[in-house]
Amino acid sequence: MSAYSEAAKHLQASPFCRGYDIIQGQEEPANFIVRIYWTSKEDHLGGFRKSTEFAAFFNLVKPFYNSIEEMKHYNTKLTGTKD
Repeated sequence: MSAYSEAAKHLQASPFCRGYDIIQGQEEPANFIVRIYWTSKEDHLGGFRKSTEFAAFFNLVKPFYNSIEEMKHYNTKLTGTKD
């Protein structure tokens, strides 16, 4: 988790990142879901991945790369929380 906390600094520094969530499993605390909100798919692939922020971000999360079960782009259709 500390690697992603450090990596988050590079997401925050990127003009292409709108925000992110790191969600830890309750039944399986070793499992995480990481959602990153990009300004667009094109900005993620053509902007962030070619930036200095990406190199630093990737070096921190690289140890987890082979454990990623899914890495895809999605469009947000409905958001909201209820307290």
